[in-house]
Amino acid sequence: MKRIAVVGAGGMGMFHCRTIAAMPDVELAMVADPFLSEAARALGVPVSTDPLSAAGGGWDGVIVASTDETHSELTLAAIEAGSRVLCEKPLSHDVPGAVAVVEAEARTGHRLVQTGFMRRF
Repeated sequence: MKRIAVVGAGGMGMFHCRTIAAMPDVELAMVADPFLSEAARALGVPVSTDPLSAAGGGWDGVIVASTDETHSELTLAAIEAGSRVLCEKPLSHDVPGAVAVVEAEARTGHRLVQTGFMRRF
């Protein structure tokens, strides 16, 4: 069973939560958002108001669906913890953040990060 954490529980994050919950052999292991909604709390999974800690939790996968300016930091935390990451667009709100993510992934020697654009994929 693959354990996935979703960071960001707004519209896009909740879309991912519902998708994961419907998948066989995949567990929605945690949802994190500094401002957790009742809908996120009602999912029946552990919740956190500390997105950075959740992203670095060492999950099989992390979905980053938080606000744009947090994407690179959360993705870097997930990479450092050895998790695969689906980061909703954009990868970063600035070029140095995007470069840091690409370089961190390259240092692992593995492809760990995918940038999502749900309207296309």
